[in-house]
Amino acid sequence: MSQTEFRRYILSSEFKQLLQCYEQTVASGEHAYFDTDDLIDIAEYYNIKKDIDASVGAAEYCLQQSPGEVLALQLLARTCLTEYKDAGQAQAYIDQLGDDNSAETVLIKAEALLLKDERQQAFDMLAVEYARLQEDAQTGGVDAVGYTDDEEDEEDCQGDVLECFPLDVAMLLCDYDCFGEAERWMGGYSQAPAEMLFEYWETWGRIYHATGRLQQAADALNKAIDDDAYSVVTWIQLCDVQYQMARVDDALQSAQYALALDAGNEDALMYKACCLLEKKQFDEASNVFEKVVSLYPENPRPHILLGAIALEKGDAGEVGRQFTAALEKADYDIMVILDVGQLMFEMGFVDATYRLFRILFEACIQEQNEGGRMTLPPNLVEVLAECSRQLGKQDEYEYYKSFIPQRDDDMPF
Repeated sequence: MSQTEFRRYILSSEFKQLLQCYEQTVASGEHAYFDTDDLIDIAEYYNIKKDIDASVGAAEYCLQQSPGEVLALQLLARTCLTEYKDAGQAQAYIDQLGDDNSAETVLIKAEALLLKDERQQAFDMLAVEYARLQEDAQTGGVDAVGYTDDEEDEEDCQGDVLECFPLDVAMLLCDYDCFGEAERWMGGYSQAPAEMLFEYWETWGRIYHATGRLQQAADALNKAIDDDAYSVVTWIQLCDVQYQMARVDDALQSAQYALALDAGNEDALMYKACCLLEKKQFDEASNVFEKVVSLYPENPRPHILLGAIALEKGDAGEVGRQFTAALEKADYDIMVILDVGQLMFEMGFVDATYRLFRILFEACIQEQNEGGRMTLPPNLVEVLAECSRQLGKQDEYEYYKSFIPQRDDDMPF
């Protein structure tokens, strides 16, 4: 079953009844028998909903009922890798898979290597597996088609594993920012696999986006959405691409579509608010940012942008309160603040960026004076110097510029 088919399935009354029955059983503390495939579907559903504890619970329920179940072990190993970034615990589940050499298990083993930054070993493992699948296809081995003779009528088989394997690899490599290698694997297709149209175009969208080919990214993501308009993540990806292309109205519309599917989605809310801020609709943007603060109180980013809005309104006290809240919630993680400050600068909020970055600069200098190891990020002093220049603060411009590391190329400011 493809991702698109699965998303449609979990919206069906059949799945909703299954899920209700399972949740009632778990809530009662009793143990009832469920079909193994149904438990895996439930676990995958929770994964999509980002309820990772519930997903793990469903997989463990499956193992209690069917010890050694391959699909449950694979799901738990993947969860350790993708959600917990725990290669050690993932390996414990991989070990329990024993001599299973299915393509899915190989992909999981390769992901464990990628997580440990053993990229070449992962690339080699994937190449060997692809060669094995090609050999099986030539000799009639069952692995090449993904099912045995007894299972060949199963509708939930994804079709020819050999055909889909390069796409599965490319999706995995995109997750670990190996976009050049992912594009190499995708280059073998003359057309999209019939059963994975959405995955094919969504993966191209990610590759084009990551490599700066924004119009091609937008075109690919729109094709993915044409195949499955219910993917919140893809609407958000398209929104991001459109925002980078300065197509703010289009980006706002994409964020709205994402929110129509998931009203409380954090990323979609942030993009909507940023689009409204870009359009100078400050009150509307403030309302959305405040909603993010309410739903996701640990997120520092809305406080920074609320501070920028307060600055536009001339409320100096509110600026200080919001920036302070952002710093505290980020646990003074300078990279978080720099990311948002860079965004504010690019959006034209020069005064707000200047005030925020000056606070960060002084904090860095103070820690250095106290013997700390915090270093001044180059982009902090570069942007701070440029803000000073644009605001007519020539003495500060010269001062901050003196902290910019010397480079072979011309300095930007």
